[in-house]
Amino acid sequence: MTKHIYFLDFENLQSTEEELTDLIDDTCEIYLFHGAHQNNFPPFWIDVSSQIGKRLHRIQLKESANNALDFFISYYIGKLSNDETLHFHIISNDKGYDPLIDHLVDSGKKIDRIARKHNQTLTKAKAIIHHEIDPELVKLAKIALSKNNRPKHKEKLINLIKSSAVFGRYANHNLPDIINFIEHLESLGFFTITQTQVRYALPVQSSPQVSQSVKQQITQVLSPKMTQQIQNIFSKANRPSKESSLKSVIESSVITQKDNLSNLSTNDVIQYLQLTKTISIHAGSVTYQTPISKPLLNQHYEKCQKILNKINERSRPTTEEKYIASIKSWVKCTSSEAVDIYKLLKKNNKIIR
Repeated sequence: MTKHIYFLDFENLQSTEEELTDLIDDTCEIYLFHGAHQNNFPPFWIDVSSQIGKRLHRIQLKESANNALDFFISYYIGKLSNDETLHFHIISNDKGYDPLIDHLVDSGKKIDRIARKHNQTLTKAKAIIHHEIDPELVKLAKIALSKNNRPKHKEKLINLIKSSAVFGRYANHNLPDIINFIEHLESLGFFTITQTQVRYALPVQSSPQVSQSVKQQITQVLSPKMTQQIQNIFSKANRPSKESSLKSVIESSVITQKDNLSNLSTNDVIQYLQLTKTISIHAGSVTYQTPISKPLLNQHYEKCQKILNKINERSRPTTEEKYIASIKSWVKCTSSEAVDIYKLLKKNNKIIR
């Protein structure tokens, strides 16, 4: 027999009397998590306490802290998760719980999140098992949402998913609930929705013909000086790893140059770098397709050589892994660059083990 366990994130969502009445049965348990300063409860909680008795567990934080209740709820889920008869429900509008829920569902646990949507009341939730959604639908959605004209408003996003681009291809199949499908795509990191605005993490993928055309247009307005400046940025070991940092570097050292007569924007330069496969950006992180310049690699090698000459033989790293970690620390380079420097040191008999 399945027993329902409800974890109420009272800081995020306060259930009404009607909602709780609909959820409570003869065996369920309620864990009420509330903040350090949340001491006043609606009168109906007295009736709830009287009705379920010791099956109501009240957990109050001693101090206020960001996301503290999330950790408390995660702890209690872990504590109770060995009991296969339990079905967990997190009552909260906080989507931050969803990655944990997805992981536990994939592990065979019965768990879901209950939220209040569009001012409707809560209902007893059924487990949303994301891996039952057809991967082909997800693939179609990814293609549709990787284009330049992707919608930035939630309602337009829903309309696109319903259109012939995604759901329309499977019109004769059993399609998932559109809201659940949107939430699934969000949990995969395709985008984030704040109120009604959609912000994408998926990079824009243009067709080869469009890409070549745009690349030629940008190349024509890039001056030789600007091109050289861009190359200098990405030949350094400390090149930006975050999209925000990359934009700052471009704004300060490329588009501000006096010969930027065509008024290239930061996004123009980033698009150019993506089209030339110099970089790729996903979820705000920048990955580089080009290695650091050989002169800089030689400088790093010489610096490491000097450091090793000063270090007592007994104090030197004892394994390849430790050497690579030390090189990264000495010259502030990436792991792959540290491996190249290590190989060069070893080739020249500078490595003693």
